[in-house]
Amino acid sequence: KEIPPMQAEMPAQPELCPIPERAMEVRQAVMAECQSVPLAQCEGRIAAVSAGVYPPGIPLVCPGERVTGEILRRLMNAKNQERFGVEGDALLCVNV
Repeated sequence: KEIPPMQAEMPAQPELCPIPERAMEVRQAVMAECQSVPLAQCEGRIAAVSAGVYPPGIPLVCPGERVTGEILRRLMNAKNQERFGVEGDALLCVNV
């Protein structure tokens, strides 16, 4: 018989960020001298950790990648319990 139409609307999926520029190898970034940098000052810096929001739990930036304005916007708009890799309002970045 006929299947009734769905009553609920599917939520819009967030648009994916472009893949960030890889500025150094993951191993180099993880082993490098790092510092905790306020999110507002991270644009253009090289991440030393993976960071993102959940759901879905997929990193927006990984170690060795350059942090973009779009990544920062998403991290800053998320509440603390909705993001990972961010300590308070700071991100661990490579000293260059």
